[in-house]
Amino acid sequence: MTPSRSFIAAAALLAVALAVAALAQSPVSTIPAANAPASALPAFAVVSVRPFRPTGPWHRPAQFDPQRLYIEGMAPVELINLAYSLNGNQLAGLPAWAEFSKDHLYSITGVTGQPTSQAQMLLMLRRVLAERFQLVLSESNKVQPVFFLEVAPGGPKLTPLKPGEDCQTALRALPRSTLYETLVFRACNIPDLVTRLNTFAKWLVPLPVIDKTGLTGNYVMGVRLKLSDVTPIMVNGKQRGEKIGHQESVVDALPRELGLALVKTRAPYRMLNVVHLAPPSPNN
Repeated sequence: MTPSRSFIAAAALLAVALAVAALAQSPVSTIPAANAPASALPAFAVVSVRPFRPTGPWHRPAQFDPQRLYIEGMAPVELINLAYSLNGNQLAGLPAWAEFSKDHLYSITGVTGQPTSQAQMLLMLRRVLAERFQLVLSESNKVQPVFFLEVAPGGPKLTPLKPGEDCQTALRALPRSTLYETLVFRACNIPDLVTRLNTFAKWLVPLPVIDKTGLTGNYVMGVRLKLSDVTPIMVNGKQRGEKIGHQESVVDALPRELGLALVKTRAPYRMLNVVHLAPPSPNN
């Protein structure tokens, strides 16, 4: 199957979301509110913001050194998600140009005067967005429709990670997609799973997901969606892809694959809304 542009964008946001999930483990003594003024945030000693034009593959995740943050070719939506530790469905009000597009990608280099934690560098990135992109946000935690991720009747169907086993290696060993099913995601633990569910396009997971499983272990988790009415696409006598008539929903697949369920309900969920955003000012 040939991935759509929206799927590529979702994959890009997933890379940012997973990086955020890892960085969120770093403690910050005081985290300013999303609408805090730029002057309340720490600043890089030197910072550069430049347009990025891809000419081939490029490094997607942010790179952190003790005194340097380097971001290569991220869209504004990705920069905001990274700086504010957001899932892909926690940001609203973006102008169209700020969504994932090869016409609006930026590289950012920030250098600090002394060794600095990754969490502090993310606060510095917030200041860059406020000063160079004129980003203004409002924050809410309103009650809204969500999914609770719960253990399904019959209990979880999870494969525990073996002692000493590397999860990423185990995930790569999972069977790949076939003509009549597609592997849509892999995860090592429940927070990782929730991050992935919250990064999918709305046609796959239409509501935010909140963990209510109580499961804290490490597992080898893969979820496949069943495909039906699959028709090969032939070009000059060779198969170039498939046309999918129907794809199973994630809601239906989770109980079968993992013994987990997405239960629709209402609950508070953090959202940030973009009040103002502009293309970045040039380097001084």
